[in-house]
Amino acid sequence: MMQQPALAFDAPRKQSYTQKILQVFQENENVWLDADVLASHGGKYGWRTRTSEARHLLKHLGDIENRQRKAREGYTISEYRYVPK
Repeated sequence: MMQQPALAFDAPRKQSYTQKILQVFQENENVWLDADVLASHGGKYGWRTRTSEARHLLKHLGDIENRQRKAREGYTISEYRYVPK
């Protein structure tokens, strides 16, 4: 009976949304990022959760800060930045 040799190849792994958010923060240290930027990398409906996860994962390396301000039109702008220690 013949046996087929094992297939050995390394398929590239897709980066998770949390990993993408981490990367965005680390590539933009001390830069305020708004929800549109974070949603484009972390998913339209999950970016807040993934930002929270990133905050937990980076806590020993730095802080993810949040600020909120009012636009002239009355809505609130929420921004985040990564500040390394």
